[in-house]
Amino acid sequence: MSNTKFYVQKRENGCEPDSGRWYLTIYTCDNGVLEWCGKKYLALPMKCGFLELDIPAGCYQAVAVWGFSASSAGVWGNHWTHRVIFQAPCEGTNCIKLWNPSLHSCGWLYHQAVIEAAENNPNLPKDLVQNFVKANDALMAAIPVKSTAYEVNNFDEFKRAVIAAEKSITATP
Repeated sequence: MSNTKFYVQKRENGCEPDSGRWYLTIYTCDNGVLEWCGKKYLALPMKCGFLELDIPAGCYQAVAVWGFSASSAGVWGNHWTHRVIFQAPCEGTNCIKLWNPSLHSCGWLYHQAVIEAAENNPNLPKDLVQNFVKANDALMAAIPVKSTAYEVNNFDEFKRAVIAAEKSITATP
């Protein structure tokens, strides 16, 4: 058994836990929700962004959501952490930190994903992609940046480095 402590980091300070109400789900590595000993590890309430569980040893994924609600239209969560893959040891304590990304981080990552999808899929309507890019640029410019430096300050530099690395890999015989 692994005593596993989960906490969501505060958006403005990655070294502090968030004090909000979050809900944690643990997935097995085949993307099914962990079910063990009669318990399903789905949407478990995290008080003040923290939850301590005993889980069997193994490899898992975890994600948390706040602003969680259900209606006849479906289940909604308006803010998700990134998924984290972790190994629960056979014995001892395991601490798992869930990253709570800013709107800018999510907005720019989605922006890049749409551009890349358009570059790799000629069937995507170019006008829709261009409209999205223009609207997202305007939206990101209008929203105050509360992101930390490691989230958004190096996207352009990172993109250039990846392109250069891909060129050097393809150029190598």
